[in-house]
Amino acid sequence: MEKETQDQPAASRGKYLRRLRIPRFARPKRKPAAAEGRDPSTGVSNVRAAGQNRPAKGSNPAHWMTLQRGVYVEKPANPLSGTSPATPLTFGEMLDQKLFVEASRLLISREDRLFSRGSEEPGTGALWPPPGTHGDSGGGEEEGGKEEEEEDEDDVLQKDLEALLVHVWMAIHSTFTSPSSTSPSSTSSSSPSSSSSQEDLQLLQSAVSVIHQQEAQDRCWKEQEKEEEERGGGGSDDGEGGTGAGGEGGVGGGGGDEGGARLPVWRPLGCLETHRKLLATMVESRLNRAPVDDGEASKLSSAAKRELCGVGRRLKEDLLVVARKVSHCYPEELGVPKLYANLYHHAFARRMTELAQSRLGIDECIYLLLWVNDYYPNEILKHEELQAVFASAELGPLVPQDELQRLEDQYLTHKEGQVGGWLGSVLAIEQKRWQRGPEKVDHYWFSPLAVDTLQVVNRVVSEARSILSDQTKVQRFTAQLQPFLTSYRKALEDFARRKHDNSPAVMKANLVCIQQFRSFLEKEEDFLSGDQKVGLESSVRALEDLGYSALTCPIHLEIKAHYRLLWSGSWLARAGWVLDGLLESLDRELYFFTDLNPACRELLLGRLHEEFLVEYVRRMMKGKVMMRSKEEQEEAATLLCDHSNKIQAFFSEQGSSRVELLHLLTRISELLRLQDRESLKLEVAAMATHYPDLR
Repeated sequence: MEKETQDQPAASRGKYLRRLRIPRFARPKRKPAAAEGRDPSTGVSNVRAAGQNRPAKGSNPAHWMTLQRGVYVEKPANPLSGTSPATPLTFGEMLDQKLFVEASRLLISREDRLFSRGSEEPGTGALWPPPGTHGDSGGGEEEGGKEEEEEDEDDVLQKDLEALLVHVWMAIHSTFTSPSSTSPSSTSSSSPSSSSSQEDLQLLQSAVSVIHQQEAQDRCWKEQEKEEEERGGGGSDDGEGGTGAGGEGGVGGGGGDEGGARLPVWRPLGCLETHRKLLATMVESRLNRAPVDDGEASKLSSAAKRELCGVGRRLKEDLLVVARKVSHCYPEELGVPKLYANLYHHAFARRMTELAQSRLGIDECIYLLLWVNDYYPNEILKHEELQAVFASAELGPLVPQDELQRLEDQYLTHKEGQVGGWLGSVLAIEQKRWQRGPEKVDHYWFSPLAVDTLQVVNRVVSEARSILSDQTKVQRFTAQLQPFLTSYRKALEDFARRKHDNSPAVMKANLVCIQQFRSFLEKEEDFLSGDQKVGLESSVRALEDLGYSALTCPIHLEIKAHYRLLWSGSWLARAGWVLDGLLESLDRELYFFTDLNPACRELLLGRLHEEFLVEYVRRMMKGKVMMRSKEEQEEAATLLCDHSNKIQAFFSEQGSSRVELLHLLTRISELLRLQDRESLKLEVAAMATHYPDLR
């Protein structure tokens, strides 16, 4: 942005304005003035600044240059004269040096004098100095030379204002890029990354100041026009001095008092509205030209995913520039960060909606849902530096709800089929593993079935939580566990029924899997529905019963001969050695469980402990031992207490933690001491409640 706008022809500037989608000023058609060069309606000379911009009579012509773009500038004094007056800059020099604020003040001063609006208008004193202090010197009434009259000063001022605003819009347009990339003469289509140098920010601040100055000038003209209307000094609707384009110069106010100000044809400029439209155009262009073939985007598998990644990354980078740098160049009351947030959000939403409505494959569908429900809300909206930018922004959904629902249903249907297939494959692999036998890990039989199954479920649920807007929809995946556990139980039953040589090892390995499923249900409650959890717990209990029964039933068969001796014949005389023999046989059977996982072995011993006591009591209640005297009853009760302690000590030593079973035989021994029939009935009923297996 060196001298291109000042030096380039009007056609080139117009081309740049069209590229930015900013309308140029309307050029009114002028009627030919009277022969003497005066406005027919007002009598004011068409050489409007002749008495203001030219040197006064009697001044030294050596100190003046000719009119440059409508402004006289003083020549430097002769260094030998001993005086060195300041040399005011011309408008063109101000643009060359990027002194936009000073150039704007100069044009406002010229506009005030040219259209007879006093400098004491409300709000102008704080924005620009009074007329004559910005490079315009001298006065007088001298009828100037032909050179000043060659170009109408209205057109000169309008062209200068247009040139200034081109530079202003270029500075705004360079918010995220280097100025050279946005110059009117630039033909590069490259898409520079978000960057703002210190020089760019200073130019941006100057451009914002110019916008404020011109907005204030708009307000001043509006207030003055309103005051003149209230005084009855407004122009008529017809005639050459009217407010329409048919009046000379296309300006209003010509029908009022002779000293009244005329409204310039370009007022109001509406710079703030143009600024807003320019930002919208910039944002759209920035996202349209987001790079898709570099960085992470280049690694993605499809064009749609690369486009989405590039646009999303560009949005984040640009908004970080806004938060870190650009926001400090604007007054807080303008809310420019909020404006940028809204523009980027809605532009991004339009791109997302376009993609959502296209025919997306499942990979593109998943990637888009990740952006909608995870990346954008968590990595952009909740970014520590961007939270303030989005705090008051009016954001809508990135994708319409019906489109979002359709995409999520597409994902759920696809993933449900995948999960069902994966779980079926896991079970098929496990069944093949049963045929050749399980493996040992750390000296214990182990099967990876539960690990593989739960990895599938956890991975899918974790992914779905980031992809889906409604977290309860993940239950469509966990629902696949119910048919899987049912198929698993049937396969295990069929294998156990065939009595393979490696059946004990397979059951020991699968007890580990079943315990892992139990732990999963106890921990993962947040994404399981109540009905799902009840159904899964029932399936796991059925698997536990199947697995532990497959290991304990052979033990009971081995010691069945010892069970038959309990509470039979001369029981009181031989009870001691019968129980000892029974426990010794049981100890030999338990030796084969040393390769069972310790946690599962503890559970198995607890079950075996309970089943042993139930069998003991059942034999006792069915026994034919007759106790005819109170002494025999006392002896039987004492013997029962002794057996209870022995059995409890045995199973505790083996690893059972069922200490509550100690009281079972003790309570039965108390029953033997009861002589009252009614009391006996009450105790039996109470025991049946505590130990339902005894019924």
